[in-house]
Amino acid sequence: MHQHIKHKKIILPLLVIYFLFGCKQPKKDVVIDVSSNINDSIPKKTQVKDNNPKCFSTNDIEKISNHYKKLEEVIKSGVEYDFTNSPVEYSDKDILWLKRTLKRSICKGEIKRVKDDDDSCPKSILYNIDCSETIVIDGEENFSEQDYWDILVKKNGKVIISKSGGAG
Repeated sequence: MHQHIKHKKIILPLLVIYFLFGCKQPKKDVVIDVSSNINDSIPKKTQVKDNNPKCFSTNDIEKISNHYKKLEEVIKSGVEYDFTNSPVEYSDKDILWLKRTLKRSICKGEIKRVKDDDDSCPKSILYNIDCSETIVIDGEENFSEQDYWDILVKKNGKVIISKSGGAG
């Protein structure tokens, strides 16, 4: 019992010292230069996009759109596409699916903005693949359509596919 009290006498001062010195955060001075008018020419929407790592900038969307256009062109030509420098991070399953789907002549993809997304900070974009054709069966024209989609988001500095789906 006497030894238990002795431990309390040692632990209590150590905890006090730890909380006094170990938990203090260093003070940071932030200097803001308000004399410059440079930032006045930049629209507020651009500032929001640049400051939020989850938002897609106009440049991000253009880069991803160009990626998908090139991807579709290469796959339709029968050449192997190099996914190592892609702006989108794909799983092996995603790559196989894209190759199989975009190889079909009736399929065409495009980037779209997700409805109801904040225009000043789009947090997701949609890659939609439309596969449609007219089939003649017993002299009658039948229209066949299938839509596939991937929703792209930014996570930890990377563009990833958060959801996929299809209808048809």
